[in-house]
Amino acid sequence: MDAQQQDSWSMEPQPDGFLGVLGRVPVTQFLRIVMPLTLVMALAFVLKFRSEVAADEERLFAREANAIERGIRQIEGELEIAARDLFFVGSLVKVALEDSPEDHSGLEQNLLALAQSRPDYKQLSFIDAAGKERIRVENLEAGARLAPEGGLRDDSERDYFVHTSRLGAGEIFSAMDPDNPKGPRKGELTKPVIRLTTPVDGASGERLGIVALDARGPAILGEFELGANEGGVQRMIVNSAGYWARSGPEVEGFMLAHGKGFQSTLPEVWRQIVEMGKGRVESSDGLFYFDTFGRLAASVGADTKGLGGSSWVLISAVPRATLHATDIRVATRLLVIAVPVLFAILTVGWLLAASRERRRLHKRALRNAHSVRSAIMTAALDAIVVMDANGIALEFNPTAQRIFGYTPDEIRGRQVADLIIPPDRREDHRQGLERFLETREGRFIDKHIGNLTGMRKDGSEFSVELTICPVHAAGRQLFFGFLRDLSEPGRTEIEAAA
Repeated sequence: MDAQQQDSWSMEPQPDGFLGVLGRVPVTQFLRIVMPLTLVMALAFVLKFRSEVAADEERLFAREANAIERGIRQIEGELEIAARDLFFVGSLVKVALEDSPEDHSGLEQNLLALAQSRPDYKQLSFIDAAGKERIRVENLEAGARLAPEGGLRDDSERDYFVHTSRLGAGEIFSAMDPDNPKGPRKGELTKPVIRLTTPVDGASGERLGIVALDARGPAILGEFELGANEGGVQRMIVNSAGYWARSGPEVEGFMLAHGKGFQSTLPEVWRQIVEMGKGRVESSDGLFYFDTFGRLAASVGADTKGLGGSSWVLISAVPRATLHATDIRVATRLLVIAVPVLFAILTVGWLLAASRERRRLHKRALRNAHSVRSAIMTAALDAIVVMDANGIALEFNPTAQRIFGYTPDEIRGRQVADLIIPPDRREDHRQGLERFLETREGRFIDKHIGNLTGMRKDGSEFSVELTICPVHAAGRQLFFGFLRDLSEPGRTEIEAAA
């Protein structure tokens, strides 16, 4: 019998060491441990990811909402200044007409001086009660100049004149792009203008006409876009018809080439902006934060009367690519944590699976050892008696039970010496046991001794051969005694079995 066969018949279980088992962990057992932990981690990752993305969007929303609010405050401030200048122009006209109804030279000089001090005003004009322009001062690149008399227009049917004529003293009408209220014509680049108009009445209340102030849009609206392109964010101002009032070169060029505006470029987003007035909208193109502005500052004491182009929408647009970049940044930040955690889960799972596999192999080895031991004990032709260090009987195999005449219940907890050794030899047995436990030496240990006397349950004595093998197992000192019946019946029985 070779060494491998001898190991397979060993009474002690011999499972592989932990490192040996580690390389042979069943995948199914490993997955049963790891999958629940991995799923929990994945769920936590997704929830954390969504939470972080939502938090980033809220921070972005707060930033852009503040930018929009600052833009509105800036517009309000600029409009306050323009409205005061408008009332100042009205007072100049009133005084000039009352002093000299026919001579406008002094008024013209005053308007030229005001225009020169306000280069952001495109023009200042006085239109009489019949809608005829009487004075128009234009601010050109070369400076302020009076429009020639032949260039003065009849604006009696223009919307701004009609609406302003219906106002009372101290009220203001405002319009964006009054010359293009429906947006730019194809091939025409939008140059946004904000027109403020107010009626002028004489001392007796008669209507003298109206005064108009055209402010260049960028001068009033421009500050809002200074923070554009922060992380890809685009800020823009759109009039109520859906056309950009001020924007970057790309957008202006787009309008110039195609005559399109926000409302035709992003119709669904524009529809929601018109319905909501303020808030945010998400689409496949990105996130849009917006607020609608269409009022003059209350401190001016003006009542704004609206026309189609008199309100504006301030919009912060966050492109989808920027949102994706935010998602990637958040995911990367979380993965820095998640990857080591996942590696730890896999490692711990593998170690636990290996530990379970080792326990399983150990239990199987114990079952195999028990089966082998039971087979040996049952099939042995010799009597096998097992006792502990105190001499207490632990087990008699079937042959021992038959030879000595005891049942398993009768031997349990009793001294072996009282069961199978004649009374006059029992003291020798006890002394020999004590000597072995003290010195690890014994006269009968690991030796084949013949012509000894055994005693059956009924007290009859007979000759036996004995071999005692000490075994230290599971922290206990055990003794296995192998006895052969040398009496005539015993030899006959053994020979018959052989």
